[in-house]
Amino acid sequence: MAFSLTGNYILDFALIQALSVFYLSDAALVLMKWRESENQAVRRLFEPPAAAWYEKAAGTNLKLVSSAANPCMKTTGYSIQVLSRMAEILPDYRVVSCLSSPSLCKEWKTIAALQLQFCLEYQKENKCTPRECAAILEGGAFLLHAVNPMEEGQDFLFDLQKLSQKIMEELDIDLAGTMELAVVIRGLTAWLRRNHINHQRSDFLSSLVLETLNRKNRSGLFRFSIEGYASVPIGQQLFILDALLQSYPYVQLDFVLEQIFDMFSSLYRFAYKDAIELLSFKRKNISYTAFEIGALITCLSSIGEYSTNESGQKNTINKMIDSFLELLVQSYIQSHEKEIKRLIRWICLSHEGIIQKKDKPSIRTIFPKRIHLSNHHAGIAWNRNGLINQADILYLCCSMISLIDKNDTDDLYPGNLKIDIPTMESLKVLYELLFHP
Repeated sequence: MAFSLTGNYILDFALIQALSVFYLSDAALVLMKWRESENQAVRRLFEPPAAAWYEKAAGTNLKLVSSAANPCMKTTGYSIQVLSRMAEILPDYRVVSCLSSPSLCKEWKTIAALQLQFCLEYQKENKCTPRECAAILEGGAFLLHAVNPMEEGQDFLFDLQKLSQKIMEELDIDLAGTMELAVVIRGLTAWLRRNHINHQRSDFLSSLVLETLNRKNRSGLFRFSIEGYASVPIGQQLFILDALLQSYPYVQLDFVLEQIFDMFSSLYRFAYKDAIELLSFKRKNISYTAFEIGALITCLSSIGEYSTNESGQKNTINKMIDSFLELLVQSYIQSHEKEIKRLIRWICLSHEGIIQKKDKPSIRTIFPKRIHLSNHHAGIAWNRNGLINQADILYLCCSMISLIDKNDTDDLYPGNLKIDIPTMESLKVLYELLFHP
């Protein structure tokens, strides 16, 4: 891949997708009177910033879907996280053109802070579920990590602490869906990590993890809710497993890890059966949404962190992730190189105030609703049919950033845990299925 923005192909892809949402999407709640803001940094912005995002969008330039009545806390929470982490990471890379400007990273932190402020006020005035509050908390935890806690972060610290307490008080474990439990686990884990609480057990988090693991159906997979036998979709299965693994430093029960790896093996043994309609893992029709890719790579990465190098465990997992992402990004760059250059040029001109955002051209760089891989890897179909889920795309960006930004998580994993033989066999079969069909 000759074309590159940063020299890191994973960061390149995440950056392009983030830029596509931040600069092309009109599915946003825009702060029109930003010039009157009390925040001097907000007043300096060239264009009215997005205070929040809607979840669904349509068309090349992501127009607002008529059915989207309210701003989405999940989408905005991921946006806060991406803006904060990108602003923190990009100065370490030699980024092309105007993207290397220190003012751009400062602008992103300003917008992230504005969005967090909006979300915190929104959840006070509107009924928000623990799942929505957890998405805000997770985004806020990453913003506080990216700013000076003694200055820029002080305004949010108290409100985020109250939000974490609110989640614990209002979450009804007996009524919450399994995915809601996983999102809450992620949010609380990010908050504990931000507060540098390492290797200290949380009783509340432990209760959530044990309840989640208890929700297994006859097939050994996660149930959709506390009752019934319906399973959550495969992408959500991976998301839940990853959330459980991330929380382990605050649970510290060996039983939890054993259950996670048993379920990981069950998941892939189940998914390989021809009678199961799981399109992303069928031999003749492998397809992915942005969410499914994000869940796959983060789950595999977390499992790799808990494995040893015995029998090539860690190498097998890292090879799977690298092979998959190389295939994905190479196909994407080959299909979109001209459009990517148009996107960067547009952003530079817009950032310099030469062109207004309202005059933006039609640029096709956003990740589609779903991509399809051919069974002989002749290529990936990037057809853009259907509504775009902005939350899924920003979640994918978060997942990719996590692969290259492990400075704050390496010391949280115990390491040297041996994966059982069935799990390793599942990994090997998955690798052959994805990359040597």
